[in-house]
Amino acid sequence: MADIDARGERLNLFVKRGTILPIVNIVVTNDDGTPFDLTNCEITGQIRVNVDDAAALANFTTGISNAAQGRAFYHLPSSETLKLVGGIPMPKAPLEKYVWDMQIKDSFQNITPLYWGDVISQQKVTRP
Repeated sequence: MADIDARGERLNLFVKRGTILPIVNIVVTNDDGTPFDLTNCEITGQIRVNVDDAAALANFTTGISNAAQGRAFYHLPSSETLKLVGGIPMPKAPLEKYVWDMQIKDSFQNITPLYWGDVISQQKVTRP
């Protein structure tokens, strides 16, 4: 029996609180490998402590660089990683765990998942 997986790709992120997650360029493709047309689409991504939390702690900055070719990008500025406080403590402090996902919403309001996974945040020690 074959599986149908509509969750998107699992991708765990490792960040340091108060620093940037650099710009990540992506190419979104259809199942047959052709570019996913991102015309009139919106890409959003959020981080929460728990998947059921009402409010997101941090939001990704996203953009579409070439809609017809399925090219987009995302990143987390330091102003967003600073918000990563109060996560689930991990055995090796100063680490905390969060959850995240990213999705595409098309002009018909259809949602296509891109990525999902854990965010492991290390608390920053050095301060200005």
